[in-house]
Amino acid sequence: MIVTPSLLLDSLHGSARSVCIRRLRGRFVAEPPRWSDAARLAPVAPIIDTYTLQDGELGYTGTADAQINAAGPNLNYGLTNPINVRWYVSGATQRCNFLLRFALPSFTTPPATILSATLTLYPSLVGIFGTQPVNYVGICTLKRGFIQGTKDGQTQTVGECSWIAARWLSENWTTPGAESETYDRSAPFASLPTPTQDVPISVDCTATFIAVYDGSLPWLGFVLRYPALTRSYVRFASREDPTQSKRPKLVIVTSTPG
Repeated sequence: MIVTPSLLLDSLHGSARSVCIRRLRGRFVAEPPRWSDAARLAPVAPIIDTYTLQDGELGYTGTADAQINAAGPNLNYGLTNPINVRWYVSGATQRCNFLLRFALPSFTTPPATILSATLTLYPSLVGIFGTQPVNYVGICTLKRGFIQGTKDGQTQTVGECSWIAARWLSENWTTPGAESETYDRSAPFASLPTPTQDVPISVDCTATFIAVYDGSLPWLGFVLRYPALTRSYVRFASREDPTQSKRPKLVIVTSTPG
């Protein structure tokens, strides 16, 4: 169809439909509408993914946890529930730390960006013993990998963790209890809020997992421990707890360009 300039103006101003015009061989010809530059450059909403890592959630089975106990340095507590975290004196020193690791989802940063990472634990018992000052449970990243093991307070077998070993007969802790800040664990990157029995507590671990996914921090797990003698103690539900909602949980939220 040949379009005159006057018809062109009528088309542009008298119709709700946009008409694109080009000049070809001295004549005006009509073209189908095309996306505008603004439409082509409009931002696309990012894709938000939430990864919930908790044993029993949608078939996930990637949690490893264990208690390590100074009073039983050669014992494995890989199937213990609940897990004690304590450091007080009752005749002998009573000290237990909590090892925890999650098998992480596979994604690449970039293009994915970690928006948040939140660890949630369930205190099944909170107690007070003695007269020492109150301290808070610190969370550190591990520098040695541990193997959970299959015992509930029995002698460790080859490869299992204990107070003295990350993996028995393969790799000992430099300082029993994973207490060497140089070789066994990091300094605490966070402290747990004051626990209340049967009330879940959450800790922001975003910076830790940004470092894990950008390759600057090896992921070998956490150790939860008191930094000094304290009169408080906590027992946390482990992956063995019969109630799924009480088990340790890590939630990672990511954003990927749409």
